[in-house]
Amino acid sequence: MKHFDITDWSDLTRGTVAAPDRQLMEAHLSSGCVRCRSAFAFVKDVVEVAQRSSREEPPADAVRWVKAIIAMHQPARADLPTLVARLVFDSFHDPVPAGIRSGDPALRYAVFVAGNFCIDLHFQQDMDSRTATIIGQMTDRDTPDQPMTGKPVLLVSGKRVLAHCISNKCGEFSLHCNPERRLRLMVGLDQYRNRIELPLDPFVGSVPKASVRHRRK
Repeated sequence: MKHFDITDWSDLTRGTVAAPDRQLMEAHLSSGCVRCRSAFAFVKDVVEVAQRSSREEPPADAVRWVKAIIAMHQPARADLPTLVARLVFDSFHDPVPAGIRSGDPALRYAVFVAGNFCIDLHFQQDMDSRTATIIGQMTDRDTPDQPMTGKPVLLVSGKRVLAHCISNKCGEFSLHCNPERRLRLMVGLDQYRNRIELPLDPFVGSVPKASVRHRRK
């Protein structure tokens, strides 16, 4: 008895087998061959699942997220220099402005500026762990009312991406990471891969843990 392999049954399921061969294969299935019936049933299930999946549309947010992350990994144009942000305020070193209460000692607050963009960052070391939380917001000072939706934000150590997210319409984002050397925050600005880079080595890992507050009670 001649058996057919799984590629033959795949062709039969997809309707690409010539009429004479199809008749032979159908007759073989009718003969009761357990091995070939099992292979045919498996391939048929796989094809049905693939056909259903091809008709399902992924969520728009997921598509936008993937496109943004891929764009950040594509080769950058040589004529588009990266904007390196400069630190203009650090709550650890700069005095709190008059009339404003002192902040939570377990938080560190910093403000960076790159061109017409401003990025506010809050750093906190999670209680009883090495994980640091970074909460940020970016704004365009030239057009402050323009939405900042869908900007890819990557936390990078060397060439490794440790965490990533997408900004909401207010330019807000949040990341979690373990402190590592050579940490940088990369913010994509547009489809041409203009981006801002922020060096974070002085910040991540230097924030008091939130558990300090509980020990003082």
